[in-house]
Amino acid sequence: MRSPVIAFSLIAAAVSPTLVSGAPASPKLENAIANTETATHMPHGIRAVPDVPAGAPGVPDLGGILGNAPQPPAAQPTDDPVHRTQAMKKAKQAAQAQPPVKAAAMPKTRRAGDQYSAGGNAYSGAASDSSGGDIENSSSRGTVTNADGSNAAGGAGSSFSGFAFGGNGEGHGPGGNAYSGATGASRGGNVVNTSEGSQDPAAGGAAGDADTNAIDNTTANTAGGGGFSESGSAEGGDAAGPQLPDGIRKRAGDNGTAGGNAYSGATNDVSGGSVVNEADDEGAIANGGGNTAGGAGTTFSGDADGGNGNGLGPGGNAYSGASGPAVGGGVYNYGGSVDNAADSNAAGGGGVSQTGDATGGRA
Repeated sequence: MRSPVIAFSLIAAAVSPTLVSGAPASPKLENAIANTETATHMPHGIRAVPDVPAGAPGVPDLGGILGNAPQPPAAQPTDDPVHRTQAMKKAKQAAQAQPPVKAAAMPKTRRAGDQYSAGGNAYSGAASDSSGGDIENSSSRGTVTNADGSNAAGGAGSSFSGFAFGGNGEGHGPGGNAYSGATGASRGGNVVNTSEGSQDPAAGGAAGDADTNAIDNTTANTAGGGGFSESGSAEGGDAAGPQLPDGIRKRAGDNGTAGGNAYSGATNDVSGGSVVNEADDEGAIANGGGNTAGGAGTTFSGDADGGNGNGLGPGGNAYSGASGPAVGGGVYNYGGSVDNAADSNAAGGGGVSQTGDATGGRA
């Protein structure tokens, strides 16, 4: 009896070359691609969900599977310094929870500027001016009269710079440096009234007539309040790598640290706007109430946290930015005579100017 292997060999040898050449050829690549694209764009019918009572035995939660289950209400967005800092730190912690990268061969050199850090350096951009608009009334040959409710200058907005977190060395060298940007001014708008030549006869008064008011205000002139200016926090990245000998761990300035250095940006002016009434030496100013200067706003510079050396070298240095002025607006009346009725001229209150914490990294 022949073995199956020998029988198969005989059959294969009996196949003629003519039969082989007459076999159908493989489809061309273009046709295969065209058929694939056609299949991709074919409509797919989805069967309707049968009307089965929810919670029936053996019946899955089809509403949840198809995405029709009721969703919990979305959390309300928060926009304040505390919540922003917490959110950014949680994001950084999540990134640090990734598996560690295999350490590379380490040179015996440490930081020598941003270009030699292993972790990425972070720079948030500077924010621009968000001050309120000014109001200016100027007369060269007459009286400036401001009726009740006139002249309300614009209040300032908010100026923020983003957070900056330097990347970690992850076994390759020093952590990245972090620089948060400076913020712009958020000053309240000013109200300025100026008058010259009010004693000219063409202005309605005879020369030397002190009874002609150059500027006449009736419960008018409200300057804008200062806004909010905050620079983002800066956090240098942590170093990671083989521990180096003790003799090279001494601090030598920012370019000799292993942990990333952190620099939070300086904040700008959030002072309140002022009210200025200015006449010439012969002009009279009459204030029948009003003239309210703007109160100052709030300005914070972000926290600065230097990265940890983790045995590779010194911890990073930390520098919190300077905080801008938060001065209440003033009321200024200049002229030959000034007559203020009750409840005139209220200066603005001072605001808050605070620098962030600065914490150096551990070696």
